[in-house]
Amino acid sequence: MNRVPVTGVLQLAGLCLWLLAAMPVQAALRIETLPEDVFARVGEDTIPAEEFKQAFHNYVRNQFYHGKIPEGEQARIRRAAADDLIDKVLMVQEARRRGYRPEAERVNPTLEAMLADYRKRYGEREDWPAYRARLEKRLRTFLENQSILIQLKTDLARVPDPDEETLRRYYAQHPDKFTSPEQLRVAVILLRVAPSSPAAVWEQAMAEGQRIRRQLDAGADFAELARLHSADDSAEAGGDMGYLHRGMLAPPVQKALDKLKPGDITPPLRLLQGVAIFRLIDRKPPVLNPFDKVKARARELYLREARAQRTRELVARLREKTPIVVNGRYYPAEPDGEEGTPGTDNS
Repeated sequence: MNRVPVTGVLQLAGLCLWLLAAMPVQAALRIETLPEDVFARVGEDTIPAEEFKQAFHNYVRNQFYHGKIPEGEQARIRRAAADDLIDKVLMVQEARRRGYRPEAERVNPTLEAMLADYRKRYGEREDWPAYRARLEKRLRTFLENQSILIQLKTDLARVPDPDEETLRRYYAQHPDKFTSPEQLRVAVILLRVAPSSPAAVWEQAMAEGQRIRRQLDAGADFAELARLHSADDSAEAGGDMGYLHRGMLAPPVQKALDKLKPGDITPPLRLLQGVAIFRLIDRKPPVLNPFDKVKARARELYLREARAQRTRELVARLREKTPIVVNGRYYPAEPDGEEGTPGTDNS
């Protein structure tokens, strides 16, 4: 049985994310007790536990902005990272079966450049020669697998170009993909508070917000109060933030505005940037764009989905025919849970 050092194959973030995009393939695998240093056996290949640990680290870093798994999501994320790793190994195996060969003219220069970079950083170490030999083996595996996966990607991308009838049908079946979202024109009065401020400062800002809201209820001009009190960049324009698409506003703000009609004002809202009062100026409903305007986008989306579907079907077949055994210590049997501008969602 081959012990494959697949470091790097499992780090082909851009390439493999394309190959495995939108691919919630359920693993047809067995969970067993394997040696601690073994993560899984996929066909004839054995994946070391260290490979999974690195892949899990990379998966979490790519999925979560702060690299921290939400509470109750640990088991589900570990399973997802494990399935992602297994799928990548299956794709490498398939690329080899199809007879793809690494392109030396691309692999070798890149390998030399990477080794030169490592030498600058670690060349003074006493064990550099031995370290370099191990490193070269891992990097070569990474680059060679990258090369054959690119060729597999090219193969999977060969789908028939859709005719206009097909595109019109796709357009009709997916109106949500071609609809401009609702737009809200809003104004804001922001009383800025540093997030780390003590509770007393926040309470004072909220009290000030309530005082301003009472003035507005009594007929005061929103734009004038924004110029006087707002710490937002829009203050000079009377707080007018212009038109914002749904999804640009933080959820608490969007929820509050959804209840308003043009001209209405929210109560003071506590946000990350401070306490804010919003006025809904105008609401533009969603608009389905005509086919002729979005024809190019329809073609792009259709081809993207067709390619993703080819990949999903391929991985499903590989999963079905390839024996997969995963170490239970790294693959939980059941998930442990499913789980700038003021008011805008910058995540």
